[in-house]
Amino acid sequence: MDEPDVSGPPYSRESEAGLLGAMILDNSIIPKVAAKLGPDGFVSDGHRAVYEGILKVYDEHKACDLILLAEETRDSLRECGSTGLLASLVQDCPDAGAYESYLSICSQYLRFRFAYKAGTELVKLAGTKGTKLSDLYTVADTVKARASHADALTFQSCIDDAIRGASTLRNEGVDLFTGWARVDSALGGLRRKTLYVVGGKTSQGKTSVCVNVARNNLTVNVERRVLYNGFENLDQFATLLAAVEYGVPLAHFTKPDACSEPEYERMVAALRGLSKWKDNIKVMNAVSVAEMRAAADEFKPDLIFLDYLQRYLHKYAPEKDGRISYQAGKLVSDLQDLAIDRNAAVFAFSQFGRRSEDSRNRRPTINDLKESGDIENTADVILNLWWPWRDALDPTLNPEEYHMEIAKNKLGRCEDMVLRIKVDTLELVEMV
Repeated sequence: MDEPDVSGPPYSRESEAGLLGAMILDNSIIPKVAAKLGPDGFVSDGHRAVYEGILKVYDEHKACDLILLAEETRDSLRECGSTGLLASLVQDCPDAGAYESYLSICSQYLRFRFAYKAGTELVKLAGTKGTKLSDLYTVADTVKARASHADALTFQSCIDDAIRGASTLRNEGVDLFTGWARVDSALGGLRRKTLYVVGGKTSQGKTSVCVNVARNNLTVNVERRVLYNGFENLDQFATLLAAVEYGVPLAHFTKPDACSEPEYERMVAALRGLSKWKDNIKVMNAVSVAEMRAAADEFKPDLIFLDYLQRYLHKYAPEKDGRISYQAGKLVSDLQDLAIDRNAAVFAFSQFGRRSEDSRNRRPTINDLKESGDIENTADVILNLWWPWRDALDPTLNPEEYHMEIAKNKLGRCEDMVLRIKVDTLELVEMV
């Protein structure tokens, strides 16, 4: 029988052989194994050939014995020098009922081998001129994702997890929130491991919502941490946060030359005052999701913001062959994984499509989101923003009426919420 070179990652010839023998002896476990392990789970060429033969025979006959398998694998086993392998697999299998243990060992070693291969690639990339940090983060993140892979949970473990989650919520309450009572009532606060997509037209307050949610959480709990990944002018995040927190009109920040001396000093004092949160907020400049994951591992954020989806796609997933919709779906899926893996509430802000931008004074819908189908399928919650006064450019409308529509909500009801927006600072508060 062939002996593979295993000087690097670990490998168990006995577990591979035991698993194959168990599959031949008890055909009922074949589909169970096939659902969890592919041919790459076997290091030995002979074992891999037998495994592929078992799957093919079972697929054709819904049964697999030594006679059928010998006919199917005769040539492939001869090529890899393992002609006497089949009989020994059955003869040496100690217990077909122990297949789950064999499968677990093979799966674990597969992840080790994957990490070994990716780690080798990482070292090679790090020593190659012109390699970007984002390339290293991407490879490193795939290693962590495969290494942390867990086997299928039992239904009882799902029940136990649900009970523990309910108990924690009952005893401790939701620790994250938007800060607006009606919105939090409908959403059940902000839930960790949850992806929130916030859509709106240009200049309809997407970043303002981001800043308000961050500030509302930081004000209540000084231990909260916020990670913000922005794809536009990053100084606007600090400017908006200072305006909301200290009530300084935005015009003082945007036109400092028109301020009086006291107004200018108040504006500077507001920006300096944000230093109280210097250890609570991490701002990243247009980085990839892989880099966000790496930062989250170290920073441990409670809230993560990506502002915004389309600019991200333009930089990291340029349209090729009309597949931008697929890339949008993949990005949203990656962000949902980020929320789950890092135990955070993740917000992704999205532009509305051209149809919505070209029409004024119309309440938005989910269909107005760019790549709406792919986003809608994955997002846990979708919030549509609408500021009628700014949208319609109608001076007769109430400039402080601001709509936050819960258009999709896996956690509760959908409803149009009306908030009050302070035009001079863009602070969002309850509508009295």
